[in-house]
Amino acid sequence: MSTSGIGEGQADRLHEAQLEARSLHEQINALRQALDRTAAEQERKVQDVRAFHADEMQQLKDTATALRDSLDDLNFEKDRAVQEALSAKADEISQLRETASALRDSLDELGHQKTREVQEAVHRSHDEIKHLKETISALRDTLEELKFSRDREIQEANARSHDEIRQLKATISALRAQLDDPALE
Repeated sequence: MSTSGIGEGQADRLHEAQLEARSLHEQINALRQALDRTAAEQERKVQDVRAFHADEMQQLKDTATALRDSLDDLNFEKDRAVQEALSAKADEISQLRETASALRDSLDELGHQKTREVQEAVHRSHDEIKHLKETISALRDTLEELKFSRDREIQEANARSHDEIRQLKATISALRAQLDDPALE
C-alpha cells in the first residue's frame, strides 16, 4: 500500500471514510430500489404482501452481502488531498445518512398507509355485507307480507265467488220454479 506522501493513519481514515461513503451510496440506491418495488407491489393483492416482504428481506440481505464483498475489493483513491477528501466525504456521509433516514421513513409510512387502506376496505366490506343482509331480511318480510295478503285476497275472492254462485243458483231455482208453476200460465 502506497501512501503517496500522506500519513498511514490519515490514509486509513480516508479509506474508511471512502468505504463508508460508498457503502451509504449503495445502501441509498438499494433503499430507493426497495421503495420503488414496494410502491409497485402495494397495488397487488393483499395476499401477496407477505411473500413480497420475505423476498425483499432476502434481496436486502443479498445486497448487504454483495456490498460487503465489494468493499473488500475497493482500492484507495489517491488523487485528492487527504484533508479535502475527509471534509468532503464527511459532508456527503451526513447527507447520505439523512437521505437514508428519509427514505426509510417514507417506506414505513407507505407500509402504514397501505395497512390502513386494507383495514378500511375490510371495514367497508363488513358494512356492505351487513347492509345486504338487512336488505335481504326486509325483502323476505315484504315477500311474506305480500304472500299473506295475496292468500287473503284469494280467500276473499273465493268467498265472493261462492256467495255469487249460491245467489245465482237460488235465482235459477226461483226462475225454474216460476217457469214450472202452472198458475203463471
